[in-house]
Amino acid sequence: MPDGGHDARGNCFHFQCDEPFDRQSPEAWRCSLREVSVDADPYWTTCDNCAEETSEPSGPMRAVVGGMGKKGVPIYRRLPYLNGCRPEIVEPEGSGSDSSRSGGSGDDISSSRSSGNEVIRIETEEGTAVDFDSTEGYLRFQEKRQRQHPSS
Repeated sequence: MPDGGHDARGNCFHFQCDEPFDRQSPEAWRCSLREVSVDADPYWTTCDNCAEETSEPSGPMRAVVGGMGKKGVPIYRRLPYLNGCRPEIVEPEGSGSDSSRSGGSGDDISSSRSSGNEVIRIETEEGTAVDFDSTEGYLRFQEKRQRQHPSS
């Protein structure tokens, strides 16, 4: 799925940037619908409103992230941002890391603690990095955080 797919923010009706588009100038990327900066490659960012002329956003912004599945096949997921923070796929840090680790099950992006495979990492609003072994683990964490800290 090169460049995130047809619904990527870079193809979005609401995506704005300086002309011509410059991948070296992310400070110029913005979403006019949500009135926020697009903090990562817009071709790897999406939402439910990408192809709509609307004045009301629906659903969260999502990061299009990729990793290796259990059988070595690349897989891509659209993971919702958490309080404006983008989840990323990264190599897990060593055992001396400050990151906390949250498990999960599923047959998608996963890793064991000793294998060195990729994990989903999110930085919370408190500045703590949290790693997840699966998409399901991340989504459970996000749902719990949203219940604890509902939007106003």
